[in-house]
Amino acid sequence: MLDFATRRGTTFAVDRDPSASSTQAVTFGPEIVAARASDQALRINARATYTAISNRRGLRLDIWPFAITRLQRRPDRQDRLPPFWADARPCSVGCLPRGTIPGWPITPFHRQHAIRAGINELRPANFHVGVDIEASNYQPVYAIQSGYASPAATGSYGDYKVTVGAFTYWHIVPTVRSGQYVTAYKTEIGAVEHGFGHLAFQEGGDNSYLNPLRPGGDLRPYTDTEPPIIGVPRVFGDGHVIVGAFDPQSFIQKESYETPVLAPAALAWRLYTASGRPVTGLEWAMRGTGYLSPALKPVIFAPGAANPGFACFYTRLRCIPNWIYNLAGGLTEPLPLAGLRRGRYRLSVYAWDWAGNKSALDDWIHVPLGSTASAHGALAAEQGPLNARFDP
Repeated sequence: MLDFATRRGTTFAVDRDPSASSTQAVTFGPEIVAARASDQALRINARATYTAISNRRGLRLDIWPFAITRLQRRPDRQDRLPPFWADARPCSVGCLPRGTIPGWPITPFHRQHAIRAGINELRPANFHVGVDIEASNYQPVYAIQSGYASPAATGSYGDYKVTVGAFTYWHIVPTVRSGQYVTAYKTEIGAVEHGFGHLAFQEGGDNSYLNPLRPGGDLRPYTDTEPPIIGVPRVFGDGHVIVGAFDPQSFIQKESYETPVLAPAALAWRLYTASGRPVTGLEWAMRGTGYLSPALKPVIFAPGAANPGFACFYTRLRCIPNWIYNLAGGLTEPLPLAGLRRGRYRLSVYAWDWAGNKSALDDWIHVPLGSTASAHGALAAEQGPLNARFDP
């Protein structure tokens, strides 16, 4: 593995473990760039709180579920990809509640904070209804919209929430009474409960939750310069396709755990002939402009998908999710394999993150399946097994 300093005076360490056939690198200051010596086209930025790892599973950060592959690329104009939020649904963009002052419910109010989870991530009973914001124990919490407070117990872990206007703030010990008037960014409504390490921020209710990170939404400023990572898809004989995907974050901070990767905001695919002619339109496997119905969990997520959960973040430094999606054959029709002529086809997979960054991955398939060796060959093994993995 090769490591490159990004600034003068950078200090970093490289450790080789022959018994594990792996190399690790960590920086103690500014970020470094790590590259695999056998393929210098693959590079990742290793920040101060992360370790870069290169082994038989590929080049990745210690919080990544799997490594990036040479099949991934940046989308271009020929892909004709719209912003994932441009779906013409109400409140996919904008819809700022009256009196809301965009910002963050913890100080500093108008600077970005790290995200632990986004809306629609997998949960035991449903999809995640809001955004988890990293925070310290007992950190004061403030409303971003003035109104009357409504504190309540959630019924689990001795947990509490406070609702003010259109927003609910979870995992805080209330410092306001029911019916008390709250002034945005001035009245402390509670403090982050010990051990939670985050504040859950929810907009809306009754299964009509909005995405707080939408353009023109409530949590601002919000930026992310890291595009999503897409795994090598797995194609089955009936046209069903599953794929792993995740979104690294460019804004991180150190709590008792490392800032994790997020689930992608949207996934889609399109099938092309070998000459580049589209066989299908852009098919959306998942589009997170708003809250998804819990009934869609087994439709959108494939078997083996897993969220590390509260216990992991409470006890471990690194919590690694396993986002596996039904790409084709879930919300979309399966690949139309039965209607295709014998030959080579390109399956392009697309992923978006909450900031609108896009990634593409091209995988070549042969019809009938198995008639020719897969174009990506041994690359599939680099991505590792699609099994939940929680690092200590």
